[in-house]
Amino acid sequence: MAIDDAKARSIAKFMGPLKVEIIREALSTGALAEMEDDLLKFDTLKTAKQTCLDADNEKIWTDVVEKWGRLHVHNQALRDWRRLSMEQVSQSLTPKEAKRAYMDAPPDTEPRHLAMEKWRTLSKQQVEKATTFEQAQDAYFAAPPDSEVRALALNKWLSFCTTIELIRKAELVAPRYSDAELLILKRWNVLSLQQVGEASTVNEAIKAYENAYCDDSYAKHLAIRKIYELWK
Repeated sequence: MAIDDAKARSIAKFMGPLKVEIIREALSTGALAEMEDDLLKFDTLKTAKQTCLDADNEKIWTDVVEKWGRLHVHNQALRDWRRLSMEQVSQSLTPKEAKRAYMDAPPDTEPRHLAMEKWRTLSKQQVEKATTFEQAQDAYFAAPPDSEVRALALNKWLSFCTTIELIRKAELVAPRYSDAELLILKRWNVLSLQQVGEASTVNEAIKAYENAYCDDSYAKHLAIRKIYELWK
């Protein structure tokens, strides 16, 4: 029988194209067929079936059959969801694919835990292989949030921030109010102080002033003092 997306979603109780497709397929192949023996261990299903057998009122019969069918489809879909998620995890070759597998997996299940583990492993490999500023930045954003791997990626990213130009690029994309932003700004201040100290001409001191992070920064004040000293 034809099942539209709206009904599939309402029965499934979860969203996403993968899950909807599972439910549609289960419904199309006979949602109200006789329950498998291994499903009868669920008390809710046994209760629904017994109520069906005992019901005299046609409306009660219809309502319970529908409930029974929904439970059947839901449990079958969950098994298929876990199976497909395991396949998705095993086929993941990049942090992005592992992240997708993690997001697609059922909550609090083995596939989701395995997906997170693979996400961390692949992200760590990406961090270790990074040899440029851009690669380290990509590795940072590919890593799981609030993880040791992301901390490693941040350190690698910062190690490539050797100029004011690069630190500006990092600051533009760093998540607001994050540890990354804080460390990037600290790194920016260090580079600014270094540039002020190395300035030997008025133009170099002015450049150092312009490159300092904000108007009330220590580097900015030192740059102003340096400009006056070199101006004399």
